[in-house]
Amino acid sequence: MTARSTILVRTVHELRRARQGEFGPADLRILMSQQVALSYVLPLTVRMLLEEPLLDASFYQGDLLLAAVSAPASAWACYQI
Repeated sequence: MTARSTILVRTVHELRRARQGEFGPADLRILMSQQVALSYVLPLTVRMLLEEPLLDASFYQGDLLLAAVSAPASAWACYQI
């Protein structure tokens, strides 16, 4: 990461060092949309979406759901509900 890195790159880099229990909806949306650590992030996201499917994670209602369903099929294939 350089001083000229974008805010998104810096945010993802910081989130990669955070503990799983510290992730909020916006953090999960960022990690899902950037396809970072999906094997860890997807189960956390699904648990959150089961409680509130149209959760607003910074942009609009359902943005976390959209990020989740946009994950590659390979991420979902490993996930056991």
